[in-house]
Amino acid sequence: STVFQPDHGFTNEVGAYKIYDPAIASHNREVIEAASMDGSLNQNMVDGLSSPYHDSQLREASMEFDSLVKNNRVKEAAMLSTENRAVDVVKIFERLYGLKDRNYAGVELFERVPSEELVLNFDKVRKQNGMEEIPENTLPRNKEIEYERVTLNTKKYGLMARVTDEAIRRNVHNPFQDSITTASTKIMQRKAFDVIIEALASLTTVPALGDWEAFVAGTDRSLVDPTKDIMRIINSTIEGTNIGGKFNTMGMNAITNKIYDNNSFLRGIIEPTPGFEPAPGTHPARGLPGVTAVQDQFIPQGIAILVDNGVESCGIMLEGPTRVATKTDELTGTQTYVTMSHHLARVINPDTGRLVEGVAVPIPPA
Repeated sequence: STVFQPDHGFTNEVGAYKIYDPAIASHNREVIEAASMDGSLNQNMVDGLSSPYHDSQLREASMEFDSLVKNNRVKEAAMLSTENRAVDVVKIFERLYGLKDRNYAGVELFERVPSEELVLNFDKVRKQNGMEEIPENTLPRNKEIEYERVTLNTKKYGLMARVTDEAIRRNVHNPFQDSITTASTKIMQRKAFDVIIEALASLTTVPALGDWEAFVAGTDRSLVDPTKDIMRIINSTIEGTNIGGKFNTMGMNAITNKIYDNNSFLRGIIEPTPGFEPAPGTHPARGLPGVTAVQDQFIPQGIAILVDNGVESCGIMLEGPTRVATKTDELTGTQTYVTMSHHLARVINPDTGRLVEGVAVPIPPA
């Protein structure tokens, strides 16, 4: 390298200094090739070779550029072989596909209660009846508040992955680490599944006024207003007299939620072109201020789950401790990873939840 542009060469130029010696690099390649052929190649020998870089700071900058700036290029994973040639180069794109999983939002239908214990007790009060008219100089009848206590015990779930030493050495990836990554989503998947199954089995079913996606013949107008259908249900149940709940959460399948958004009675309430998100998750329910829409593919099509979450909660997800452990078998080299989860989904207040069926006609998957 030179400060100014060289006139003839790099050897005796004024202001020139060496940064890289190709002769040393060529010598190192010859040594590695010879060692790989006779089986004497090891990491200590490679570390003992002289570096062709005269400037260590420039070498570090070059490596940083290679790893941070050129991160989209196809990288080469070198595998040594004594049978074919000195080095077999396998072209591997640096991104590993298949590790990601979809979101699991169904757990948000119930109130999540973390606990270090495996048992949870909760109480429910029975209110007194309404006030009564009494004559003068008399007292009303005695009335007493009654309590009901329920004890919940969590259930135990587990997932174990085992990776052999051969599998680890055979792959250019890390199958043990990838097993842990893929297993990390399974706890939330199981919780979402349990919440939805509990809601479907325990909530009272109410038929909808009609199909939310049906249109009047020859016009672009829906037959049923979904918000009116929802309000007539919650006014006499979740937010009804003597219940005190708050309708704040609505769960639907992604297809059913899209049908809800497309209803003509919601035009003027929501944006003309809704920013619909097909992926599972939570977002504000359009046309129902203050209500959260929980979208999950575990929820069957054609139904809507209306619940109170947080005030007079319809259900709870009791989240007990989660334990993670690993073990290595020194004899076989096998690595084992296990995760244990204690949790329980349970409807504790059926008065503050309803299952609306018949809101749309299910369509088969592609």
